[in-house]
Amino acid sequence: MQVTLPAVTLEIEPGPVQSNDETAPTGEASGRSWLWWALGSVLLLGSAMAVFWYKRRALLAAWERRHVQRQASEAGLFARLLDACRANDAKAAYNALLRWLDARQRGPDAATIEAFLVSHPDTDLRRQVEMLQESILGRETGWNGVTLADALRRTRRRRADRNAAVDRGRLPPLNPV
Repeated sequence: MQVTLPAVTLEIEPGPVQSNDETAPTGEASGRSWLWWALGSVLLLGSAMAVFWYKRRALLAAWERRHVQRQASEAGLFARLLDACRANDAKAAYNALLRWLDARQRGPDAATIEAFLVSHPDTDLRRQVEMLQESILGRETGWNGVTLADALRRTRRRRADRNAAVDRGRLPPLNPV
């Protein structure tokens, strides 16, 4: 089926006429727009610099506090232990080992090397720590700090893996904050 409708004539009135000067921005107007953006950026940057200059002592003090906290943390002490081992400095490595063990210790008692070795039954680790102790006593042992650092890294990684496995087995808190 096909239907034909009668023709309809539409009359459309033209819109308001604008001159070419108003429709296209002039070079002067676009230049002023860029100038305002540049001025705003400079003012914003200057304000930020003024705030940082005014607060510089407080920011520096906060950064130094954070740095000291990091150095005293278990991770920071472990990094210093590894640095001493890599430098083959037996005395510094021994002292760093004791400080690191104290940082890992949970409880009021000081950590001991023997307790650490008992809790981590790794023969290579035990041999390297004993060689370090002999080296401190002045006996020639051929102690190698890099080998001790590798053994300590493996032990720390195993402990982290074990703790992560225990954490996965725990239920989430009932009332999380």
